[in-house]
Amino acid sequence: MKNSPENINRETFEYNPENEGDVINEILSRRRTITLEKARNLGYDYADYDQEYPDVHRVLLEYGSKICIVTIDYGGEEFSTYIKTITDQKKDRETTFLYKAARKIMQDVVNEKGQKFRYEFFAKNEKMRNWAKTTGQDIFHWEDESEGEETKNGKKVKYYSFKTSINPNNK
Repeated sequence: MKNSPENINRETFEYNPENEGDVINEILSRRRTITLEKARNLGYDYADYDQEYPDVHRVLLEYGSKICIVTIDYGGEEFSTYIKTITDQKKDRETTFLYKAARKIMQDVVNEKGQKFRYEFFAKNEKMRNWAKTTGQDIFHWEDESEGEETKNGKKVKYYSFKTSINPNNK
């Protein structure tokens, strides 16, 4: 039965490598739509979304010690994500599973809308940059990479940007 896979222990929600699709489906089954206020309480701080907009929705995904907020901007036809560690209950491949679930949400949105959306992934450290260049590349097939600096709280912070288009399956 798809919704109750035998290879996931529901008590501890541990990954069994025999079927990672079941882990991703479990993450997706727990997703919630959240408000901008709730997202901010979780650390989300994107200036582009400084107020609630009717065409912008946020989906919260959780797995292990991390959360991932997927922002869907229907008006701007773009996605963004925010990932953060919130507990010390780490599980194997958290980042990868959360981004695979996020990618599924993105694909579902563009299939439903019948038009492509842009996705830009930002990394602010070398570990996430390296993840984006390897595993992230396998998930998102980046079309463009760049790096830059921004000033935050008076300090220069280096960032890495990866961009791609998410196209409907039927186009």
